[in-house]
Amino acid sequence: MWARQLLKMADSLYVFCPNVDPLLEGIYGASRYHQLWGKVHPLLVTSNFLQKSSRKHGFRARVYRSPYKLAAIAANGADDNSYGRELCLIAARI
Repeated sequence: MWARQLLKMADSLYVFCPNVDPLLEGIYGASRYHQLWGKVHPLLVTSNFLQKSSRKHGFRARVYRSPYKLAAIAANGADDNSYGRELCLIAARI
């Protein structure tokens, strides 16, 4: 994985991407849900995928959903927002 090669042990990786959790389709409706990521997007990323992929490649990761609660992020707290339109992955090498 390119991120593992680029990052030193103390470095962090920040990734922002659309939240395409299938549960959002029921909340936003089909047309608005598909506008979150665009129909040409080849990879649909969910919070669960980011967590599993990070662990698989040797990263400790936290995933947050918009709107972001900066105090929780600063304190390494949990994200209690299940339905934000954007995901933020914060990962560090293990």
